[in-house]
Order: sequence, then C-alpha cells, then structure tokens
Amino acid sequence: MLSAISALVSDVHEPEQIADMADLRQVWAQIPDPRDRRGRRHPLVVMLALVQAAIVSGAVSHAAIRHWIARAPQEVLAQLGTRCDRRTGTHLAPRPDTVCPHDCAGQRRERGRRLRRAPGRPTA
Repeated sequence: MLSAISALVSDVHEPEQIADMADLRQVWAQIPDPRDRRGRRHPLVVMLALVQAAIVSGAVSHAAIRHWIARAPQEVLAQLGTRCDRRTGTHLAPRPDTVCPHDCAGQRRERGRRLRRAPGRPTA
C-alpha cells in the first residue's frame, strides 16, 4: 500500500498538483482495495482516514488506534463517511479486527500463551 501511495505522489511535480491533493482521501481513493469484496463494510478510504485521525490524535500503537476508532465521536465518523445504521441513525465504527486484523490475532495467541503459563494453573 505504501508503494501505491509513493507512486502516486512521486508523479506530482507542480505546486498546483500538490495543492489539489491536500486531502489525503483523494490520494487514497486511487489505491486499489486488496480486500475480498465479500464482507467489505467500510471502504478502504474510510479505514485509512480513521487510522490517520487516530494517529493525529496521539494514538501510536495498534491497540491505541483500535481503541480511538472504537470510541470516535459520531461527528468524526460522519465526516469521514462511515456506514450509518438505518434503524438508529448512528454511524458505525469498524470492528477492531477490521482495523488491525493481524495484530488482533497475534494478541489473542499471546494472551492464550500467557494464560497457559500462569502460575498455579495445572499443566496437561
């Protein structure tokens, strides 16, 4: 994904072009979404914008980014274009495993290892 962004930006030589690309969402919209179409609930542009907002707000780890996105204000979710629940009218943040799927799986495995090594726990 970084290579796709750098390829898009490296073609920009004129200051006017840079001003036109001031909104990163315009750049991200040109990146093909590598995810399978089935089950895609949030566009890639929205996911990247949420991660950017979390980082700008001070989140520096995967866990902090997921935490920030899960608790993002409705106004932010609406401005970034997240899905809206038809029944409640609220904007829905992506699930944590949608934001950082590989990190979540790794954390679950590590948590399981720690529980198995916990003192006082009988060994098999």
